[in-house]
Amino acid sequence: MRVHATEQLPTDSTLLRNWKRWEAGSSEPDGFYKTLIAKTFGTVTAAFFPPATPHEADAALIAGTGMETVEILARLRSSDVSAATLEALRITADRLCCEYPYMASEQLRVEGRAWLRRITALMDRRLTLAQHQEVLSLAGWVALLVGCVEYDMGLRRIAEGTRKAALTLVSAPPEN
Repeated sequence: MRVHATEQLPTDSTLLRNWKRWEAGSSEPDGFYKTLIAKTFGTVTAAFFPPATPHEADAALIAGTGMETVEILARLRSSDVSAATLEALRITADRLCCEYPYMASEQLRVEGRAWLRRITALMDRRLTLAQHQEVLSLAGWVALLVGCVEYDMGLRRIAEGTRKAALTLVSAPPEN
């Protein structure tokens, strides 16, 4: 996988642990790793990870089976992401920011980018509007941290691009 990676990957032990989780079916790789796995085996992503087919309920909804308006609106407000998941992301973003003065820059950059991929993968799931906004904001804050680390590493041009992109995502922190 390292041969085909365009960016630095986590340690061998972390990759192995992730690989075992993916093989066991306890989790699925995000888009970055799906593409990387396919490249490693010399094929396209869809060969290993075919696009999801719509659920039977979704097909019925699309077919216009007469679902009541209230039921349709309730589905729009539902979410696949729990409050605990969002709280864990908040804690992780805060932890990463707190580790800035202590962790090696390269390590913090790798971990920050790995968390950005995880956060980005959440965007493929069903989110409420408020959750969508929070996920974008958390991604923005982690991206700003990565941009600071890139700046510290002397990657000024990359850091500036990261900063500009991150600022389009970040919302002001809520006032207490």
